[in-house]
Amino acid sequence: MSIPTIQWEAFREAVDDVRYLTTLEAAIARARTAVETKGGVVEDAEQWLNTFTLEKGLIATRAETIRWILALGADN
Repeated sequence: MSIPTIQWEAFREAVDDVRYLTTLEAAIARARTAVETKGGVVEDAEQWLNTFTLEKGLIATRAETIRWILALGADN
């Protein structure tokens, strides 16, 4: 039997964050090689990824990561 703890939940959240960022990296790479260009979205997403901070908090940063993933068309 497993008992959830604050530490376990923090670890799980960190794993999810890594998955989001990895998905964003893959979406940038895919969009960069796509025939249909996304305008400046690829460069903007890459710049955000390379310079983001957690000043606005984890929830806001996760939401912004998801926004970039969707803007790059990686929602399918």
